[in-house]
Amino acid sequence: MRLKLNLLLAQSSKACMVMGSILNDIVANKNNLSHEHLTCINALLNFYDMDIGNFKLLHFSLAKRMKTDWFMLRNDLRNANYEHTSLFITLDKSISNQIIIRDIETNRRNRKLEVKNEDYYRLTRSGKLLGNYVNRIFGTNLAE
Repeated sequence: MRLKLNLLLAQSSKACMVMGSILNDIVANKNNLSHEHLTCINALLNFYDMDIGNFKLLHFSLAKRMKTDWFMLRNDLRNANYEHTSLFITLDKSISNQIIIRDIETNRRNRKLEVKNEDYYRLTRSGKLLGNYVNRIFGTNLAE
């Protein structure tokens, strides 16, 4: 009953489609709702339609590597039609909803102890699962 209510409270029709697909798979396969599924549903409750498109772009870049820094991410998405600020918002939402992890690495650059901090991003198991559902429903074409 609570999951049905979540569908009604979602901010996005696209998010509702993904949640419906998740629930359909669980019922069809007679599986229990996993922690990864619940994390995906929780993230989808906070996503707008444009977040779904942005997450598709983020998933495209992050699924290729174990970890990705912002410059690699930007290079991967350079040819895609995306709005920079909106993508940052979706990235922050994804981190706070536990579908993307941000790691910070500190590197010493030379003997003078010049330190440089770099942010790296990677998908969680829930993020990989959500990306698979989003790509299955909306396709892998980044122009969408």
